[in-house]
Amino acid sequence: RLEPGGLTFTLADGAFGLGGARTPLDAPLRGRITVEGKDLEGLVAVAMGPEPRLGGGLKATFSLAGTAGRPVLTGEVALANVTVTETNPQCPEPRRRTLALPSVTLAAGWEDGRFTGRPLMASVAGGTVTATVIAQVDRRITVQLGDLAIRALPLERVLVDFLCHAQAVSGPLDLTGTAAFTAGDIPRTLSGAGQVKIGAGRIVGVQALRMLDAIASVAGAVGTLLGPGTPVSSSALAEFDSITGTYQARDGVLTSRDLVFNGRAVKATIAGQYNLASGALSFDVVAAVAGRNVRARVTGTAAAPSVSVVPASLLSPGDAGRIEKGLQDLLKRMR
Repeated sequence: RLEPGGLTFTLADGAFGLGGARTPLDAPLRGRITVEGKDLEGLVAVAMGPEPRLGGGLKATFSLAGTAGRPVLTGEVALANVTVTETNPQCPEPRRRTLALPSVTLAAGWEDGRFTGRPLMASVAGGTVTATVIAQVDRRITVQLGDLAIRALPLERVLVDFLCHAQAVSGPLDLTGTAAFTAGDIPRTLSGAGQVKIGAGRIVGVQALRMLDAIASVAGAVGTLLGPGTPVSSSALAEFDSITGTYQARDGVLTSRDLVFNGRAVKATIAGQYNLASGALSFDVVAAVAGRNVRARVTGTAAAPSVSVVPASLLSPGDAGRIEKGLQDLLKRMR
């Protein structure tokens, strides 16, 4: 029994064959290992520090083979009632937030410093995550996720309730792709590619809503210049039927060239980059606003974005003359 964490290790049918081995490290191993723990929080805190806190129960069974110098483990791992708890200064009170993962299972293996999980399956906030996992343990832990598939993951539960992300959206997430990163430094090392779809939802992050206010102001100004019409509010702009596209990631920089925002009041295509570590962003946006395609560029950071509109995109070929005539009529009335 190992404390803290209450882990219990049981070895059954074990054998350590020294006969015929040149050295003890060459001696063959055989056996079955069972590992059980009701709550991993204390043990994880010793290994990883006080936060994030990881709790939950563990049950694993492994077959032991190989040699004393190169042991090989294969078996099944099941985690139940997993919780991830973290204190986030970006969140309103309570700043300590918890994400629940009711179950995590994987067929696991260990050989030559490499951990494999084929596949990993997890339930998260009513959605599911599956992937093949390869983790190389050296001076650093590098992780590769293959055949990554996320299905019906409610983003609001993760981005809003847990992470309090300033650019958060709600809606169910479907994602397929690959990912690779160094444990402990995901924002600077994440690489991979994939396809993403977010179902009907809303833009709910504080910074994202401020950006929508700026876009709504532009749309209102265009409508005022070009004649009466239905005003576009930031609340209407926030609602969408879907967000779809593909992405690539390299060293923590996400790039998409074909992101499509199918909003209920506006449809937009988006191309650009976002840096996970610094929050820096650079996007070109073409949005159908007030009956015309408005081109804009979004720069700055996720915390302080800046929206600049390409002036020429506000006018169709006949609009300049209409605006000029309207201004002349206004001047005549002022004489």
